[in-house]
Amino acid sequence: MEQNWVYFLKFNDDLPEYYFTLAQTFTAVGLKLLPVSLADITKFADGSSKMHILCLTKNSNDYQNFIKSLKPQLLHMIRSNLVTFYHLSSYNKLNLGHNSTKLTNYHFTILPVNMQLLASAVLTYMQRESENANRWPGGKRGAHQVAQL
Repeated sequence: MEQNWVYFLKFNDDLPEYYFTLAQTFTAVGLKLLPVSLADITKFADGSSKMHILCLTKNSNDYQNFIKSLKPQLLHMIRSNLVTFYHLSSYNKLNLGHNSTKLTNYHFTILPVNMQLLASAVLTYMQRESENANRWPGGKRGAHQVAQL
């Protein structure tokens, strides 16, 4: 796994009070939690490497900000496979349309959640993704020989 960063999506300039304990928990499993805004994500999401984004919508104010301003752009990034999105919320998960069952880069968890379990689950998803990135997409060569005439 070459990149061990998880981007924490913040809704305003101030960091929430739970960010620092969450960052310590992620550091304990070997991941770095970096706070970013949506403008930063759109700058960095160039397709060269996949970004892992963690978003918490803990109260109704955050959820309304998320739905109004962030959801349209994030939906495009999730569908185009630019980001892996970890959504933690007390509310509903995103409506991604009829193809949402095929998406493997959107993970929804309802709050409250154990932070150690969350950090280890994100690490597991990142490791699986890096293993699948190096996997040959084609099939195997056939084992049956053609009969000689």
